[in-house]
Amino acid sequence: MTHRSLSLLAIALVFGLALRSYQTPTEPRFALDSDTVPAAHASPLFESGFASDGITQLVHAPAVAETAEGKLLAVWFAGSREGATDVNIYGATFENGEWSEDRIITSPTLASQSLKRYIKKVGNPVIARGPDDRLWLTFVTVTAGGWATSSINLAISDDHGETWSTPRKLVTSPFLNISTLVKGTPRFYEDGSMALPIYHELIGKFGELLRVSTDGEILSKTRITSGTDSLQPVVLPGATDNAIALLRHSGSIDEREVLLARTDDGGKTWTEATGTGLPNPNAAIAATRLPDGRIMAVANDTAKDRFRLALMVADADGTNWTTVRHLEDDTILHHSGLNADDYGIIMADALADEGAPEDRIAANAEAAVHSQCRRVSCRFQYDYPYLIRSGDTFHLLYTWNKTYIKHTRFNMAWLESQI
Repeated sequence: MTHRSLSLLAIALVFGLALRSYQTPTEPRFALDSDTVPAAHASPLFESGFASDGITQLVHAPAVAETAEGKLLAVWFAGSREGATDVNIYGATFENGEWSEDRIITSPTLASQSLKRYIKKVGNPVIARGPDDRLWLTFVTVTAGGWATSSINLAISDDHGETWSTPRKLVTSPFLNISTLVKGTPRFYEDGSMALPIYHELIGKFGELLRVSTDGEILSKTRITSGTDSLQPVVLPGATDNAIALLRHSGSIDEREVLLARTDDGGKTWTEATGTGLPNPNAAIAATRLPDGRIMAVANDTAKDRFRLALMVADADGTNWTTVRHLEDDTILHHSGLNADDYGIIMADALADEGAPEDRIAANAEAAVHSQCRRVSCRFQYDYPYLIRSGDTFHLLYTWNKTYIKHTRFNMAWLESQI
């Protein structure tokens, strides 16, 4: 064997050992959501409003968690445009039926100081409450280039989101530690560790599941999918060690549909992802389980673009999908070729109907024109849903035309009345 061959073998061995450091022989069981049964006297509830205050020009990628105090804490990123250096991660609290003013949770400058390295931009915050009632916040940072060179960071709050620990970078790959992002709702194992759905999008595009200890240490990383056409997994634990993952399809535009993979060993291994038959225009999905085990999902049920957002229900195994309601549907307007002037008028009317502050409507309509209009026409966009269940109530957040974060809440009584 030549000296060069021995060198290559040594490199491969070191890399292989590094990869093995992310594997454990077994995974603990997923902790299941509480099987709260809706009260027989509960009246149907369905209401919506804006979670963000409309001050920033562009908002995107919301996530939400319920604190131990019963409040909601929502997070998202916002700035002049996606990926700009002025983008910060914002948060707001929902209490007594009202959202607080937006506040900055972190920024490129703050992240640079706490992580002790240059941070060019931040994005994709995800938040969840653990079994010990602490809040876990993960977010993406980029030092150079675009999202494909990103890494994930973790901060934890012991006081319901009032303050956060110093963020730490999660080293998810022994090779450069780049191109790892987060979007899906975190889950937890019975031992309190976090199951964080992540994805990779440099050269390949695939979903993974990261297990993080209560101390913030990476215990294992497993592939959910492989190849170049799946992103942003949403993991839904079932009975015992079973779970399914729904994934965004980023492959050929003629073949895009929501993908599904399964595990029966707590996420250690997964089946090959297959299509569900649900259209997916290369867009994020949100999902949770109902108290009886069925799956409820929110997704853009279109072949292209994100002008429609559907609430859907399926059997516990991810089959037999039924559309319950279109939460947003601008099919006709989206395809009508609106120019910027007409779009601005329609957007101002829509903002008024949705309850936007009167003193923000003109500026918000202008911001929507800026982000949603191209040379030929303007588009409507409702995407990046994030869905959680709190007992009998569901909370859904999503991006509303890149201008506001919209919050919709409803209960099982309303849902059953629609099915």
